Amino acid sequence: MRYGSTSVEKQIPLTNDLDFVDSQDVTAGESPAKDNYAYRFKGPEGYVVFVQGGTEFAPEFRDANGDKLDGSTRVIWQKCDKQGNPISEFIINEQLDRWNYEKMRTDPDYFRYTQRDLMLDEREIAKIFLEIPSGSNDFSASDSRLTVGDVTSDFGTPVEMIDHDDLSGQETQAVKAASQVSNNGGN
Repeated sequence: MRYGSTSVEKQIPLTNDLDFVDSQDVTAGESPAKDNYAYRFKGPEGYVVFVQGGTEFAPEFRDANGDKLDGSTRVIWQKCDKQGNPISEFIINEQLDRWNYEKMRTDPDYFRYTQRDLMLDEREIAKIFLEIPSGSNDFSASDSRLTVGDVTSDFGTPVEMIDHDDLSGQETQAVKAASQVSNNGGN
């Protein structure tokens, strides 16, 4: 599958309908674990995905009734090793009570942002975990929406998809080196 425009860097938003993003329901009261994620990103074959720190993060985490999850739900986004275990510092680590779904895409005072860069080489993994308090409603993947990055406004930051074939030899080496460092526990 080709992503974005025909330029070397494709600029897209990350959404739950992309073929390298999958989601699943999460039960309230369960601790985040490698197989208990809300969203999983797998670097697509032949591409590098880059999410710059400070990129807009505007998902809607909802229950089966379409209601926003409990405000004390913690949202954690981390890069993972090839077995799916979190290995990096947080890309996002916030509670939902700070989020306003109606305004977070239109009013800069309500925007949420990634806290650091995320680079996914092909077959690398990142996951969004939800810590939902016991007694709250469960996360419904089918009633929720993921949006990372903005390609429609002048002030928005897109997610970049870079085709490996468009990288110079030096850039390829840098990507591989960064990938090895992050898969060995750093990032």
